[in-house]
Amino acid sequence: MLLRIVEKQCQIHGIKLSPNDILTVIEDTLRTFETQAITPADIVNAFQIVINSKAAPVQKSIIEKLLHGSDVGKKVNPSELVTLNDFREAASKVKVYSITTRTEAAKRSVVKLRPKERYTDVGGLKGIKEEIIKEISLSLNPELASRARYIPPKGFLFHGPPGTGKTLLARAIAGENNVWFYLVNGPSIIQGVYGDPEKTIRDIFEDARRNAPAIIFFDEIDSVAPMRGTHDPVMDRVTSQLLTELDGFVPLSGVVVIASTNRVEVLDKALLERFTRVFEFSYPKTDEEKKEIISIHLRKYLDVLSDETTVDSVLETLRKKALSPRRIADVINEANRLRVKEIDAARQLTKALEEGGSIEEMRRIYSKDIERLSKILGVDENSEGFLEKIRSVSPSNYPLRLTHFQHALESMSEEEAVSEARIMIEKSVREETPEIGKSYGLVAIGGIGEQSGLVSAVEVVINPEGKGLVRVVGSEHGESIQASAEDAFIYINSISGWRFKNYDVFVELVTPAKGMEKLQLRPGISYPPVSGPSAGLAIGVAMISAFTGLKVDPTVIMTGAITARGEVWPVGGLDHRGMGKIDAALADKYARKLLVPKFNYESMRGLKIVEVLESKGIAVEPVSNLLEAAVKSLIGVGSVEELISRLRAEEIEHVKAAL
Repeated sequence: MLLRIVEKQCQIHGIKLSPNDILTVIEDTLRTFETQAITPADIVNAFQIVINSKAAPVQKSIIEKLLHGSDVGKKVNPSELVTLNDFREAASKVKVYSITTRTEAAKRSVVKLRPKERYTDVGGLKGIKEEIIKEISLSLNPELASRARYIPPKGFLFHGPPGTGKTLLARAIAGENNVWFYLVNGPSIIQGVYGDPEKTIRDIFEDARRNAPAIIFFDEIDSVAPMRGTHDPVMDRVTSQLLTELDGFVPLSGVVVIASTNRVEVLDKALLERFTRVFEFSYPKTDEEKKEIISIHLRKYLDVLSDETTVDSVLETLRKKALSPRRIADVINEANRLRVKEIDAARQLTKALEEGGSIEEMRRIYSKDIERLSKILGVDENSEGFLEKIRSVSPSNYPLRLTHFQHALESMSEEEAVSEARIMIEKSVREETPEIGKSYGLVAIGGIGEQSGLVSAVEVVINPEGKGLVRVVGSEHGESIQASAEDAFIYINSISGWRFKNYDVFVELVTPAKGMEKLQLRPGISYPPVSGPSAGLAIGVAMISAFTGLKVDPTVIMTGAITARGEVWPVGGLDHRGMGKIDAALADKYARKLLVPKFNYESMRGLKIVEVLESKGIAVEPVSNLLEAAVKSLIGVGSVEELISRLRAEEIEHVKAAL
């Protein structure tokens, strides 16, 4: 397989050397660095280093001759200058990937821990919980399994709706057996440069084998291992790597692989065959299961419950909505949060009264909490008796009541908060006039983008007299947003002769969270309104706009992750697992065109989502790279070639001006 890749690279770059000789040189050089295994990415990287090293002097010579009016003369193909020694030198520069080296993608996508959860923390799941526990516990003990003639399954698949306990049960099994637990976030795996996803997979399995017994848990595996041949090639390679690890020469002794999904139908068939034990998780069906779940989450509040607050009474209160186990926990925790806020309101009012502070200011700040407190105490909040009554309120004598659960359940709706946020966007962020360095991206709100969505403005400001720094400013910042901005900066420089390498770039994602930090959309849970990977495409387009001076069409909205190679990768919030971004697009009064990753487009078309958007006057267009998206977004440029020409041509004018 590696030889075929070398042959293909020789064909692409026009290199006449023997592919066999090139592969031998690369392999020999990499092995001197104790590289564990040579991957296709190592081959491609070596070729790229060689071509870049040969092309740079040639390009510099041509530019200098053009600037001085000299005859360029015979054009030299950099490929003709390549020798085997170049590959030997390039291979030594390829990042050695040994057991001590980890990709950034691996660091972001994997959490290694020893869980504290126990079986008693898992409620419901009657009929499957005990069976899962027994099988996985036996698989974690290879010595016992061998004596019992038990052949452990290659993998376990948990499938069912979000919030039904898939991850919790896996963590509890790891906790009870005191083994390492590798929590792998599916969507994060596909981030990084070419070859990183496969290396990340191999990395995870290598580490788990060394630390066996261990559990590897792939969350949302459908996002990285759909049926091969139907989606992005990156996912095909990830799926193949997973199959290699599950069937590999190195046995998975003492390592249990568990995957979770709510879309079994899209998984690769060959991978499904490896997950020989499949378990379906569902919402609690019986009162017995619901009571067990409620009882588990009420345990930590037993000493503060009122006499009327029992498992049965809480169950009756929660019957008003069909809740997943996770949502039941959310309501219970939110109920206590409301109680604590009421206690704090009483304390602050009492303090203001005793110290001569502004009681009216305290009433304004804690208005909703005081209103609930007044009803519970049965005293009018505007009476003198109320201020006297709250003096005695304390955590020890102010219990958690059923009314707290009722209020918590009512606050489960996010529609009002999202509606308010959209109004804020329309008034302060969204513009109808095209601007330089300002694009519009889509934001999904919710655990997996299933609830709703917003439009976010991405603003990029540049400083030509800088040091090549890329900074994310404002209230929305984080590693993933910073990584997206850096990837965009690297790619734009790579196609423009590194014209902008000394520019400082400041990226700001403007959302309703500015000044609010985060939107609270579920009881006790706040969601940062912006996902770094999802904002990558909008960041890249805004950056190109800032560098070229071309304005961005404000009727174009977009979403997608980008890489340092300019590739546009899929994101969430666009299919039946969660259509928050679709909701945001439909609600935006200026949107006339929606740019989405090609993979997402195919899924959207199959689900008739494209038809819905087009019926509302929003054209949906798939994109596979950043330049393609920029051409569809920027005003005054008609093709990718024209945009590249503009970026590169201006380099010569810039040099002339400096002279």
